[in-house]
Amino acid sequence: SNLLSLAEVLRAYKTDQFLSVLPLNHALEFTAGFLMPFYAGATITYSDTLKSRHLIDLMAETETTCILAVPRILKLLYERLRRTAEVSDNKVIERIRLLVSGGAALDKTLYDAYQQIGLTIYEGYGLTETAPILTVNPMDQSKAASVGLPLPEIELRIDNPDDTGNGEIVVRGANVMSGYYHNPVATAEYLRDGWLYTGDIGYQDEDSYVYITGRSKDLIVTGAGKNVYPDEVEWHYRSLPHMKEFRIVGIRPLDSMGEDVHAVVVPDWHSFTGETEDVRREVISSVQRISKSLPSYQRIQQVHVWDEPLPANGEPKERRAEYRRLLMAQVHEPSTDAASDPQESGTLPWDQVVYRVMARLTRQPVSDISDHPERPVEDLMDSLLRVELMAALETRFDTTIPDAEALKIHTVQDVLDTVRRYISDLEAPVVDQPVDTSDYWARMLESEKMSSSAEPVSHKKSMLQRIIWTAGRLLYRKYFNLSCQGLEHIPTDTPFLIAANHCSHLDSGAIIVALWDRVDRVHPLGAKDYFFNSPFKAWFFGSILHVVPFDRHDQIFEGLRASSQVLSPATPLLIYPEGTRSVTGELQAFKVGLGLLALELGVPVVPTYIRGTYAALPKGRNLPHRRPIEVVFEAPIDIEAYRRRKGRETNYDLYQEITRQTRQTIEQIRDAHGG
Repeated sequence: SNLLSLAEVLRAYKTDQFLSVLPLNHALEFTAGFLMPFYAGATITYSDTLKSRHLIDLMAETETTCILAVPRILKLLYERLRRTAEVSDNKVIERIRLLVSGGAALDKTLYDAYQQIGLTIYEGYGLTETAPILTVNPMDQSKAASVGLPLPEIELRIDNPDDTGNGEIVVRGANVMSGYYHNPVATAEYLRDGWLYTGDIGYQDEDSYVYITGRSKDLIVTGAGKNVYPDEVEWHYRSLPHMKEFRIVGIRPLDSMGEDVHAVVVPDWHSFTGETEDVRREVISSVQRISKSLPSYQRIQQVHVWDEPLPANGEPKERRAEYRRLLMAQVHEPSTDAASDPQESGTLPWDQVVYRVMARLTRQPVSDISDHPERPVEDLMDSLLRVELMAALETRFDTTIPDAEALKIHTVQDVLDTVRRYISDLEAPVVDQPVDTSDYWARMLESEKMSSSAEPVSHKKSMLQRIIWTAGRLLYRKYFNLSCQGLEHIPTDTPFLIAANHCSHLDSGAIIVALWDRVDRVHPLGAKDYFFNSPFKAWFFGSILHVVPFDRHDQIFEGLRASSQVLSPATPLLIYPEGTRSVTGELQAFKVGLGLLALELGVPVVPTYIRGTYAALPKGRNLPHRRPIEVVFEAPIDIEAYRRRKGRETNYDLYQEITRQTRQTIEQIRDAHGG
């Protein structure tokens, strides 16, 4: 019933490519993300991770057209889409025709943000009790802040509306449950005369679109669509010390999706003879200890220690609602928020430094970081921004965090815990400005050179290399008719990076042959998990092609140090900023690792365009066609102007700007040469 009604409003087609990002036990995903594409004969791709970088890669690879998600995932995806769009075209975005949000309230600012990048979010509303979908915005008729129109065959009305039209949403239809299992009391409370009383407050506009404005139930719905029951959370934290009153309430932050779990703690001051601050610290410490044993969605995210409880009147449900009302006023009015003090909100002074550094790097409000300690770092930043975070924290706290410890960081809380273990200045000031990490990078990139006791490596070509490359040069010159332009732009007295487009295994050979008489050796940067995953490949790519192994997932420092070791005027690094071969031959998004290497090594970038290799040997083909290949080098991009801006802007912003300039230059070469 629910499936067929939904299919009338948001139709799926056989040609659709669905990307599944929610678990199948999520009612929305099972009905709309599994049964609907199955009914239409569409294709579903299941992601084994919610890492936004991986999701964007999957969207590009599978040419995704439909996604169903909860608001928090959509927010994380937007951050990645926005960053990707800055340095690439919008083909991933252009292919998406259906983007559905459910499970929690969608913030209008996020809806508008997606509109600005050309995507419309179709918000819906439903309950587990209704299997699950009740309303959704129709295709091409979406309204911001509305959960849409009732599905066909579903009756919906507003019960006992007030002067503004707001009342409890009640529904009935074939998809409504028959009752709660073995719970006649709850069934009688919420099912009356065939109507389900949802507990949600809302109204309908003149077009019958539904808007949800509140909830009469105590239930907390997080941004991830998780249902949190305050009574259950209070039971988990029942051992908190010195409690006179303890209430769990859901608070929706401004400009955020879903509600956060807040706790109001009123200590029994008469049972404690120590200092007031000692009570607060003990309560907060106990909250943090208990939280470690609970699922992330049940953890208290903010602790508010109040001196006095509310007057002892009214039912428990009414008292909770009053606590929530008062707390909402405090949270949304920072100047009068008793919990705005770091100690009272459950954080320490140096934690505030961490939050501010992370907020500046990710361009997110401090509250979005501090209110979600369980949030995966991967959802906030890519791997290189994560490296820049470590650089900023080590510089700010004048300490050193070992690489092995940095790799163990998975959540915001992990960042805090790691910093606490290695800080040397407990009174670090909260300074809201970029951190100049120049000394950090100089130390990191030079440390491997200084510690190495090995003899200098000869850059002369061996006899075996000369034999192999004699045949290789003949192949490129005669079979592929290789031509080259712009050799006058190749630096002769300074180390440099070559940044080129990438769509074929023939690309590196074309660059090497083009520069054969200009440099001693070209070092392509290659994925360690692809080019070095067998003894033969490790020997061939390491000894014959001189590929520098680079871990594209975790061990970034290892690749950075290896890059700095081999770089010289006669041995440039060859980098493919797209990260992998283009399956279409078109330029893909550029990764900011190029900007990091250029800025921190202080070397110019030679933008390079390779034409013809995609026609000769595209990805997926084993034997090459005979097609002409051309390599064009452009004038180097000077990095010194960017280095002079360090300390005034975040390094990551400079990485992005260098990367953008490189991509734009390669696009200009492509357009000028008919690529």
